[in-house]
Amino acid sequence: MTATLKATQIADLAVAIRNPRSLNISEPGTGKTPIFCALSYYYWTKKAKKTIIVQPNHLRSKNRLEVIRFTGFKPEEVVVLEKAHEVLGPHKRRAYSNACQETGYINYIDDPDAKVFCVGFTFLKNHWTDLIDLHPEIDLVIVDEGHLGYKTYNSKASAELYKLMDYCKGFYYCTGTPIDGRLDSCFAATHIIEPSYYGSYQGFLAQHAGFVDDYGKVLYWVNEEKVTEILNRHGVRRLWKDIHGDQDRDIIIIDDLEMKPKMREAYDEFDQMACVELDGLMLDGTNPGVATMRARQIINCPQIFGIEEKTSKQEYLEGIAESGMIVFSSMPDEVEANAQILRDLGLKVGVMHGKIPHKERVAVDEAYQTGELDAICATPAVASTGWNWQRTKIIVYTSLDYLDSNLEQSIRRGERELRQFPLTIYFLEYERSVDQKVRKIVIVKENLSNTVMQNVKGLT
Repeated sequence: MTATLKATQIADLAVAIRNPRSLNISEPGTGKTPIFCALSYYYWTKKAKKTIIVQPNHLRSKNRLEVIRFTGFKPEEVVVLEKAHEVLGPHKRRAYSNACQETGYINYIDDPDAKVFCVGFTFLKNHWTDLIDLHPEIDLVIVDEGHLGYKTYNSKASAELYKLMDYCKGFYYCTGTPIDGRLDSCFAATHIIEPSYYGSYQGFLAQHAGFVDDYGKVLYWVNEEKVTEILNRHGVRRLWKDIHGDQDRDIIIIDDLEMKPKMREAYDEFDQMACVELDGLMLDGTNPGVATMRARQIINCPQIFGIEEKTSKQEYLEGIAESGMIVFSSMPDEVEANAQILRDLGLKVGVMHGKIPHKERVAVDEAYQTGELDAICATPAVASTGWNWQRTKIIVYTSLDYLDSNLEQSIRRGERELRQFPLTIYFLEYERSVDQKVRKIVIVKENLSNTVMQNVKGLT
């Protein structure tokens, strides 16, 4: 039985139909996916046009199932595409049928029955011309979690998206975080919708870069209200509280944890230079220096430096551990160490980070949702989007990455709908350390995003 849209989703779908190139910049957890599923069905049934949905790889299968659930498409009409040799390697590739090997795709790119193509950012960057050649009916490009693929205006992915949009009239760009650390993170999407606002990226800088240093780095942004106006003119925006109601959070910042003597001795060698490096990274923080990386490794992954004693963060984690817990950490080795701490307490724990294959992450997600797992330890980079962990009671951050979007998105994994009790969120930090500097960077980015988004009401 086909699922139906809510009244707010129907209204947002109507906006997308009236505005062939538009944004959905509603907050995470407000139900953007059913809208673009229905939009793809509208394009086929009313215009006989096909759709590309581009998203992070781990969302492809999920979004395919959602398209089938919310539309009248048959399962064989909605396909996930990826290059076989890029994903599997030559040995595993031989296990697939000759037809797949001939085309180079796991699913059939030239299947005439396919109406919706779910692809990853890398696939679209490298192979969109193949899709257009084989399916000239494609006229709608939907981008899900666009901030993860197109936040950099001059990346190869963005450049190829610009070219693709010369062939397609429809463009629906979805993200809960259109301003992702930098004001220009929304440039690619808004430039596709209406190029005349700035003409080029240099035009954007001329209007918004407060000061550009000798190395080409923007030190601060100005004229944010113009970006607000553009987002208001071309996007719909639903707040989480408007859909689900007000929801409190119980936020606890533990910023006075003491390092053990061996850790402190190793850390202090890099502390001063790391803090200097981070003071210069308040606007991006995406390329930390050597001292910063080494200092963070020492406090987050001391075991790789031969410091085997249990850390103060791990001891605190032991004291609050319980079933229904998510522990986020910025480094894979840190994730694994935290998972072992919880396992030693008798909890069943799943792990998600960049070294864990996608299929294993899906299995972890399913096991946690059904209660087979008590907890998940993960990096926000791979676990901040696409998962529904409403049963979570506690979220703990033993370290942060530099992205404010990852922080808010990862918290929303436990807030998919109105909760019966507030989510408890812990931030664990060592006193007199780069932990405070990193949190400050995240706050600066959050403030920039709030400056732009607080007055974005969107189209109706």
